[in-house]
Amino acid sequence: MIDLKFHIHFPHRAEHEEHQQADGRLATSLCEDVFSLVGVQLRTIREHLSPTSDALALAVCLVFSKLNAKQISSRDSFLQDMESCCASANDFSRMSEKCEDAMSELFSQTELSEESREQLQESSSELITLYSSDAVFAAQKTHLYIFEPIQDQIAEQFFTQDWENNLTSNELAHMLVKTLEDFMQDLERFMDAFLVKKTVEALLTASVTFYIKCLLIRAENHNSQREPAFGDVAKALERFTGDIAVLRNYFESLVNKNPVLGRIIKREFEILTTMREVMYIASGLREGDASDFVLIVHKKVGDIEMTKHLFGDLWHLINPREESSVWDLIKNMENDLNAIVPARPSTIERNEVPGLRLHSMLRPLYEASKRKLPHKGMNWGLNI
Repeated sequence: MIDLKFHIHFPHRAEHEEHQQADGRLATSLCEDVFSLVGVQLRTIREHLSPTSDALALAVCLVFSKLNAKQISSRDSFLQDMESCCASANDFSRMSEKCEDAMSELFSQTELSEESREQLQESSSELITLYSSDAVFAAQKTHLYIFEPIQDQIAEQFFTQDWENNLTSNELAHMLVKTLEDFMQDLERFMDAFLVKKTVEALLTASVTFYIKCLLIRAENHNSQREPAFGDVAKALERFTGDIAVLRNYFESLVNKNPVLGRIIKREFEILTTMREVMYIASGLREGDASDFVLIVHKKVGDIEMTKHLFGDLWHLINPREESSVWDLIKNMENDLNAIVPARPSTIERNEVPGLRLHSMLRPLYEASKRKLPHKGMNWGLNI
């Protein structure tokens, strides 16, 4: 009988040859390196054990378990820049396919009991799901590297006097879209089409989060407790509306290739249109009750103190004299908000790509905030 304590070493941490395939896809030799050894292990197991043996199923499950552990311990080390994320996404996707092929071959060459087949199916499905989810994670993580030049080149220009008074055609929003278009050409060449679709979904969310962050940093740097951050609030809100339209139109132009994107656009842009309506109410240019929009924002934020701070920032930008009133408004709504939207855990799960969750963007921003708030002794940071 084969010794089930044999050592299995898979080369996840080794250097793997990087290459670009004829179709432009980026890849490394990781998939081939790992599954050539998997093939050797599975052949060895079949040679030493009967095709009807339950021990064979147990030995194969051990191989899959080792692969699972190696993937979890090593996967993040491959994601160092946009190109390596693209290559890893393709690698992980191919590893999922290789695992499926290995299982099909194994089932065709064995006569296992129903119980052993179910055990193998469960073990392999767990590994296939891991590889597939890691492929999507790697693809979507490219947004971090795509937004690095955007952050460096245009982030500080949003919501300035130049943005308000001179960039009358929403030039900065167009620059953001042009940068995304340039990167999209690379992504479509570097990655499988399905993975590109998942990346576009991440870029949509990242664009909205980036824009909100630029706005809130402007609030952080606005020091007046009496005057708005803009010379002409109506003009600034018009510019805000134009920026939203530019961003939304770009992603809507991609819906034909990815119909699911339409639903995501509606969901992600809701926060921007809500913030615009809140600022119109704060300015007095439109009548309305801010409380009607608190729940919409709080569902995205998931933390009472952050929701207060976010609404406070919007008032601070538009009508700082009345900022304290919106803090009081949300304070009086706390019980209802907690009942409807329980507080979210502060930890980020592995399947949550860094930088996409609004909550994770707001937390460091507000924890580091030095802005003078309208309520003394808020003890910011202790309740999140």
